[in-house]
Amino acid sequence: MRLKKVSLTAAISLLAGLTTTVVGLSSNAWAGTAVPLSLPHYSHMLVDPAHQHLFFSSGVGNSTILVTDYDGVTVRTIDNEPGAIGLALSPDGGTVYSALYNGDAISAIDTTSLDEAHRYSTGAGSKPRSVAYTGGKVWFGYGGAAEGNIGSIDISSDPARVTLNTAGGWYSAPTLAADPSAPGTLLAADQDTSPPYLTRYDVSSGTPVVGVRRWLQDSSDVSDMQITPDGQDVVLATGAPYYHQVFKLSDLSADGTYPSTSYPNSVAIAPGGAVAAGSNASYDKDVYVYQAHQSSPINTYDFGSGGTLASSGLAWAPDESRLFAVTADVYGANPTLHVLSNPEATASALTLAGPATTVPTRQLSLTGSLTSTNPIPAGQQVKVTRVDSANPDGIALPDAVTDANGGFTVTDTPTTEGATTYRVSYVGDSKHLSANASYSVQVAKLASTMTLTAPAASTRTAQLTVTGTLANGPYTAGETVQLTKKDLAHSAGYSIGTATVGTGGSFTIHDTPAIGGNNTYTVSYPGDDIHKGSTASATVQVSRTASALTVTTNASTYSYGATATVTAHLGTTYNGRTVSIYAQPYGGTKTLVKTGTVDSHGNLVASYKLSRNTVFSAVFAGDYRYAPATATRTVYDRVKVAETLSGYYTSTYYGSTLYRVYHHTAKEQLNVAVTPNKAGQCAYYRVQQYYSGAWHTLTTSPCFALGSASTGAGSVSLSNSINGKFRMAAEYVHNSKDNTNVSTWGAWQYFTVRS
Repeated sequence: MRLKKVSLTAAISLLAGLTTTVVGLSSNAWAGTAVPLSLPHYSHMLVDPAHQHLFFSSGVGNSTILVTDYDGVTVRTIDNEPGAIGLALSPDGGTVYSALYNGDAISAIDTTSLDEAHRYSTGAGSKPRSVAYTGGKVWFGYGGAAEGNIGSIDISSDPARVTLNTAGGWYSAPTLAADPSAPGTLLAADQDTSPPYLTRYDVSSGTPVVGVRRWLQDSSDVSDMQITPDGQDVVLATGAPYYHQVFKLSDLSADGTYPSTSYPNSVAIAPGGAVAAGSNASYDKDVYVYQAHQSSPINTYDFGSGGTLASSGLAWAPDESRLFAVTADVYGANPTLHVLSNPEATASALTLAGPATTVPTRQLSLTGSLTSTNPIPAGQQVKVTRVDSANPDGIALPDAVTDANGGFTVTDTPTTEGATTYRVSYVGDSKHLSANASYSVQVAKLASTMTLTAPAASTRTAQLTVTGTLANGPYTAGETVQLTKKDLAHSAGYSIGTATVGTGGSFTIHDTPAIGGNNTYTVSYPGDDIHKGSTASATVQVSRTASALTVTTNASTYSYGATATVTAHLGTTYNGRTVSIYAQPYGGTKTLVKTGTVDSHGNLVASYKLSRNTVFSAVFAGDYRYAPATATRTVYDRVKVAETLSGYYTSTYYGSTLYRVYHHTAKEQLNVAVTPNKAGQCAYYRVQQYYSGAWHTLTTSPCFALGSASTGAGSVSLSNSINGKFRMAAEYVHNSKDNTNVSTWGAWQYFTVRS
């Protein structure tokens, strides 16, 4: 798909000291009107000079022919013209012939009544696509793939006689061209094959006789072609090569090119011989207008975002005052008619140049020039308008007058700050197109950009020096800058006086800070008649004494859900005694536990319920003389190991200890649940027996993974354990990837076995 080119707008440099030219070319943007056509699809256009009408066909799959006046205003919509494509006008101007691809017919439309007067059938499946009138007959190219041929309609007979298969050998329906300047000559070219053939037929006998046949081996399919008004040449628009080709009618030998277009798709030749060459290239202009056999265009047009030039999308008004162009999307939909005025007038160009910036009340001079490929006499009037914030609609300035070289000067004294745009325009004449240009100047006071130099750090109660410079001097003697300082005692800042600015823009500040921490010096210059105001700041870190801060807890390891007592201790300070205690559980967010003033012993105590390993931090923000400090303490949290025995049949006590009683044939089972959820991690089980006055370990299990609910169970066979005293406990052991909690033993569960 070929994309539409978008014109670039000349950029305006805002760098001081440079001059920039903004050029207005009449050839850079089409001059005329654009009218959307009430047509679903565009195929071909034809000019009816007698009635000053334009005919537009809508192509395959559509059934409308639209008729407008030369301004694109709809005159009539002719319906029931199925697949109307090619159009041709009878020599007397009374009839428009249209090839009806979907109707297998040629229709004849009366140009006065705008009604279909006749319809000539061309046979089922003939699919006519192009039509031309010469030699007293209507000729049409028809046929689908591998069926291309040329037929004719003899309208002089009554009834009219349709003849098919008059000139075969075409892959599909060829495109046809004829012109009264070459009577009896019919041109045909491939429109679906590449490279195409171009054939000149002599039809003066009523039957096509091949005169010359040429294979255009360097070309692609033919989109459009037209015979020149002198009957000497034919101009072709083919997708390749990237120019419009010209061939002599006599022998179809090459007779020049119109070289400026890539992807040619349209051609229209004015009665006087001027050639409009069209293209749908994404990186070229859309239309080039040439004098006959000239290599440089008179004028060019770029529709920009207005659309892509449609194939066969050009036609001239008979008096050559207008050129009609149709744009559409890549599928031929959304067609728009562009009416281009004075297409043969030579392009004019205006330039305007000047400084990028100026100061209010100073006189400004801009230089310009008016040029064209067709020389313009001296003494031309150039209209000048100034647009600024005080005159958003523009205010007229005296006209500028061109000299012998087209040069002119614009002088003005702007008074309003902001962007000021000067617009110049030339109305043009019969030989020169109009042109416009604009140039923008930034009217503003000079920037007094301020730079400050200050030490990064200084000792409290010692004098420090801050120096500064204002840019774009000189400055008037006696001007001052305002000085403000912010410190820990004055968060909103307070005035510390003024400093005198030297004519070169420099100044010096001396100060002896009494308060430590950041001391920020802000300097403000109010501006004058020439300079804008400016402000700058510099921060000096003033020394403070180190603060003593610790944080302790009442234990280093806690049971799950236990509450830790956290104590922050602050040593000597000056005027700040507030401390904040924070807790950050492992993998969690740091949160504030407590903020407050320490007691007379320097302590702040807080409580925090633990569920995982936690880092406590104490923070002192500092004061006027003592620096901020932070201290941390890490504590550890166990999990909750809940245990129950199952499978026993009764219970008993030995002393004050509860024992579960099992039958020797049963299995003792210890059920364990770990909180928080530690699914997939290890639980170990240890069994001990009491004998010889002490507990002795019988076995320790390997790792048993906790289930998805963080539960597990360990069991012991009791067949050889009659009358024994036993106990069993589970231990959660955290793995290397989980540092949330520490390993934790559950409580001993006691049991005995009986026969």
